[in-house]
Amino acid sequence: MTVRPRGSARSRSGVIREHWRSRPTSVLASRPFLTGNGTPVSEYVDYPGGDKFEPWQDHEWPLHCDVPATYLGEVGERELAVLADGGDIEAFLRDHDVFGGNPPITLDMVPPHAPAEGEAWDSTVHHFRCTNCGRDLLLWDAN
Repeated sequence: MTVRPRGSARSRSGVIREHWRSRPTSVLASRPFLTGNGTPVSEYVDYPGGDKFEPWQDHEWPLHCDVPATYLGEVGERELAVLADGGDIEAFLRDHDVFGGNPPITLDMVPPHAPAEGEAWDSTVHHFRCTNCGRDLLLWDAN
């Protein structure tokens, strides 16, 4: 396994498939701050699923139907194929991008699958769902 240190944020168009090398998640920059008793602290804990949301970049919480969406976890190409119901994954990415596809999330920015325990990618797609209507929302993030 190749272990790469976290670098600066890459633009969406600057991420290429060769960057999909897994590395341990024990890197401090990817973990929330801890209180003296070891309890995670995150600016997102008050949102649905926010206790599990650990982005590299500072993001505003996605809203849909004027309510905060629920965070479900990270997804990769394998999980997106299921969400897209066997359809066009790139069309699904465009249709469900939190930022409306400007700039678009492209398939070369998506890891092959959600990270397993102890695994992380240099780039990821965070999956949210509207707590009102159930629409899936995707947020791209990179180190």
